[in-house]
Amino acid sequence: MATATCYIPIVLTPDEVCLAAHHAIQRRRAKLTGERRDREQGQRSLWDNEVEGACAELAFCKFHRIYWSGVTGLRARDGGVEEVRWTRHDEGGLILYTNDRDDARMVLMDGHAPNFRIIGWLYGREGKVDQYRDPAGYFLVPRRILRSYMEA
Repeated sequence: MATATCYIPIVLTPDEVCLAAHHAIQRRRAKLTGERRDREQGQRSLWDNEVEGACAELAFCKFHRIYWSGVTGLRARDGGVEEVRWTRHDEGGLILYTNDRDDARMVLMDGHAPNFRIIGWLYGREGKVDQYRDPAGYFLVPRRILRSYMEA
């Protein structure tokens, strides 16, 4: 795999941030009422994780000029045929879960509203290997392992 070195910047408008934040609130509500489960191994995710993650999904879709529904509970992919993951950390990696599809293209984004970047991608099966397994049960793939999105 090539190293992801060419990051793609995307800027959301204030209205787009507001739209994503609204959907994030609905996701958080669903988790609080038990309609949706948290992936954070029994811990509740932070509100800002919900908002920034939803904004990253919307930014990815904006880049591709595809509709982002933000709807929860449909089991649809975040960005057309790709799954979008956001990290708050400047050098953060791509988190994968055991139940992520092996054939799914998993995309890592970073940034904070309204500014986001597409960092890179890989297929789910490529990241779900023992060397990236975290003691908490998920997989954490370093960003240096990801393919550049420009090669997608």
